[in-house]
Amino acid sequence: MRTANPATEVLDVTDVVALLRDLIASKDLKGDDRLPSIRELAIQFGVKAGTVRDALRDAQGKGLVRVLHRVGAIVQCVDDSKARRSNAADLSRQFGEAVGQQDQNLFHILETRETLEMTMVARAAQRRELSELFRLRQILADMADIPLVLVCPA
Repeated sequence: MRTANPATEVLDVTDVVALLRDLIASKDLKGDDRLPSIRELAIQFGVKAGTVRDALRDAQGKGLVRVLHRVGAIVQCVDDSKARRSNAADLSRQFGEAVGQQDQNLFHILETRETLEMTMVARAAQRRELSELFRLRQILADMADIPLVLVCPA
């Protein structure tokens, strides 16, 4: 596994994600195994803690790890990432079939839309942060306070 020499090499987030991938492979870490702390990884890779934090977010977006508040980074189950790729392939096939059909109708379009939306909702739920949930709760509360106004045609 390579590490940065501060005098000769400066690593960016992409490099640190690659180092994280190498670390997981070299230590033969499995799903739900915990990675070292951000501080330990920063020292090991010779980068700032902020770079490691950004790299962990990027790795989480790629399905490599899960970052849990007050717990740390957990290796994402390899089967989960394979299942996600499989779902993406199924979604792509289904979308291609729906768009390529000669006899397209509203039901085909609605089915494709539902599949796309459910996939996007699932991904958003995986990447959500607690602060975003509080913000959404406040938006819903504000919407509930808006009076209903019925407009009747004259």
